[in-house]
Amino acid sequence: MKSREIKLIRFLKDKIGINFTICEDEFSPYDAYNKDYIVEIKIRENSYKTKAIELSKCYNLIQIAELHSKKAIYVVGDLNGVYVFNLTDKIKDILKMKIEVIKMPFRTELNNNIKINKYVYMLPNKMSKKISLNL
Repeated sequence: MKSREIKLIRFLKDKIGINFTICEDEFSPYDAYNKDYIVEIKIRENSYKTKAIELSKCYNLIQIAELHSKKAIYVVGDLNGVYVFNLTDKIKDILKMKIEVIKMPFRTELNNNIKINKYVYMLPNKMSKKISLNL
């Protein structure tokens, strides 16, 4: 996990009082967890009115959370704040959304990466709980 995601996890603990354990396995399908939640974290350089989540990532998070009697949370940090999406509670609404195809890098961690079509849901910010960046 990158240092920016670790900082965001610490921010969540300080801001809303929820502590998460960071996954040690770099290939884990999620970034952090606690007794109630599994969490996927994304940091974006730009701010948009919607936040993309790949279908496969969304479905995997929901299934893993269900398997462990937890809720799946998707956290996106950008220039305007931190957006917390409770995928488990919103899955019925998400499944009704249009599936979009976006050409994106195969892996975001690599430079000069080939682009492929990715199937995503564009989650509206209003579906999230926004946490201000101001401490």
